[in-house]
Parts: sequence; structure tokens; C-alpha cells
Amino acid sequence: FTLTTSVSGGSGTITVTTATVAVTVTHVLAATPTRASAMFTSDPGAANALWASDKGATTFKVNAKVAVTTQTTVDWKAQVGEG
Repeated sequence: FTLTTSVSGGSGTITVTTATVAVTVTHVLAATPTRASAMFTSDPGAANALWASDKGATTFKVNAKVAVTTQTTVDWKAQVGEG
């Protein structure tokens, strides 16, 4: 992934321009998120699954099962607490 992101609170958009399988996303939450998710918003080519991992005080990781084969976008959301 090449990270081109826009952030608003605990959410944003990643533009994926290279064939990497993970990217670290910086969030602006007051604490480590209890939930983080990501979703393709355009055709990812060969990639067919995303998940969030490695949640920390300022960052978390978005992972793809296989590298994307075409430029795509991914929306992400992170939150502290349930709800």
C-alpha cells in the first residue's frame, strides 16, 4: 500500500497505489482503539480480504490477504469503547 489518507476523527480513506499487503494508519483518537475496521471502496483486483491489526495509541495496521493488483481505495474506521 502507498498511504494517501484523509482523516476525520477516527476514520479516513487510504488510496492504495502499490502492491504491498499492509500499511500503518495513523489515527487521531484519544486512546488505543478497541475496534478498527477497513473496507474496499473500489475494485481491489486480486485482493479479496482486509483486516485491521496491531492497534496502538496512535496507529493501527490494515492488512490485505494478497496484494492488490490495481489502484483502489479503502475506507477505515477506528473507535475507543463499544458502540
